[in-house]
Amino acid sequence: MEIYDLDYNKRDLLISSLSLNLEDNIKVIEEYYKNFKIEKDRFLVISDTHFGRSKCDIYLMDKIYNYAINNNIDTIIHAGDLVEGKSNPYMKNLSIDEQIKNFIKYYPNDLVKTYYLYGNHDFNCYYYDKVDFKEYLKELKNLEYIGVKNSYIYLNDNSIIKVEHECKTCNYLVPKLEYDFKIYGHKHSYGAYSEASDIRLPALILDNPDNIETGFLDVTLDLGNLIVNFYNNDINHIKEDVVCKRKVLKCE
Repeated sequence: MEIYDLDYNKRDLLISSLSLNLEDNIKVIEEYYKNFKIEKDRFLVISDTHFGRSKCDIYLMDKIYNYAINNNIDTIIHAGDLVEGKSNPYMKNLSIDEQIKNFIKYYPNDLVKTYYLYGNHDFNCYYYDKVDFKEYLKELKNLEYIGVKNSYIYLNDNSIIKVEHECKTCNYLVPKLEYDFKIYGHKHSYGAYSEASDIRLPALILDNPDNIETGFLDVTLDLGNLIVNFYNNDINHIKEDVVCKRKVLKCE
């Protein structure tokens, strides 16, 4: 039987839902994802922090966290690759155990909630080294796992954001729901495509190749559209884009 992966600890719900007809199956899936909801109009989006990477700036998240606090933002979406994953001696990365300790010690989580997706580097901790590091993150408050490869988050107007990160080693199926916007990591570069309702996310690291700008996104839901402001690692504003909902031909 094909098994959907929403949360390793909730597979029984999904297995039982597969015996339902399609309409009831979708209802079960939608109810599950409604657990992941952003109540305010404004939130931050980050991706590809790669804690444990040889040139990772462990204090970079402090800047983002303080920016959130100073702007009354209480939610961050992390679109995958929280850690570097499989140890590579040629890259002088930390071991998996050290990466986990590093993340737990330096990822701020007191006042701002983070919904996080497993990216390929995160899942590869499990695939290659049999370490499911999200189990260690349960001791941190305000961090919530939303899935692997892709997941969905509801906004306060019931718009749905699909969160995506390529992961070729993961063969779990993820339910397909209709969505209004898509954000995706893994590419390490920013791009906003209004007609496609897609946002490609920058990495939040120091050693991006080819001098590609790194940073984070400050996103506001406004009249059904997303106002996306891209800031670099030094909290300097780079640009603003408007991304419309899918199936909307033109922004009002």
